[in-house]
Amino acid sequence: MKGYKTKLDELNDKANLMFEHMKDINKLVNKKIMEIEHAVTKSESIFVQEINQLIQNKDETQRLERRIKEKRGS
Repeated sequence: MKGYKTKLDELNDKANLMFEHMKDINKLVNKKIMEIEHAVTKSESIFVQEINQLIQNKDETQRLERRIKEKRGS
């Protein structure tokens, strides 16, 4: 009986150690997920800024083209 208890205690210790390792791994995974989410959010923001700038440039180009046509027509 004593031998079985010793083996069960050892097995329990190993299980607890594995559980602690899994918690550490989970923390690392969650940290990486947060980093990736932050990077994606930043990239999305940059993308939106670039698209808005392109739209502004297009609008400005169209205004300039209209002015040029108006001056040629005058």
